[in-house]
Amino acid sequence: KIGTSEKISIGVSYASGSNSRFELKSTKDVVIKNSPVTLLVKMPGTVIRGSLFEFEIDYKNVTQYDFPDVALQINYPDTFRYDSTSIPHEAANNYWRLGRLARGASGNIKIKGVYTGPDEVTLEIPMIFYAQFSGKDYEIAESKTTATPSPSPVRLSILVNNREKYVARLGDKLTFAIRYENRSGVALSDV
Repeated sequence: KIGTSEKISIGVSYASGSNSRFELKSTKDVVIKNSPVTLLVKMPGTVIRGSLFEFEIDYKNVTQYDFPDVALQINYPDTFRYDSTSIPHEAANNYWRLGRLARGASGNIKIKGVYTGPDEVTLEIPMIFYAQFSGKDYEIAESKTTATPSPSPVRLSILVNNREKYVARLGDKLTFAIRYENRSGVALSDV
């Protein structure tokens, strides 16, 4: 993580021709100053519950090193329903093995989905960028993007026998009422 310090230790052990064994150890603190990959997320300022929206992720290798294999993982909250993406992905819909990322190279992913949460809860989508070394993924960048939900322009409620929570029994006569309200402030056509 940026701003943290990691301790790196290295040791060399060798034997000379006279069967004497020598060992040399050194430890160094390394401060992580910035991320080797930048992640820029373009999210709409507001999203409407139940409506499809798109956000875009731009990534770029800002080091002098070529990464042989990189991946992006997005941790969708329960209030986000994935729809589609601009590039192929793993079966989980939230993990992309992107392959080689040369120094200075960049890429872009567009993702579409639907916000399904309440109007008053901010949508947060965290993401982690990985580089693979010796068959293991290492986190090299992270980002969290947010969007403010906008109230739905139409309020809808369904009543059964004039109650929102009605438990029906066998033989009950059920009367359904659908109530809707335009909260947008403008007339809606073709509803």
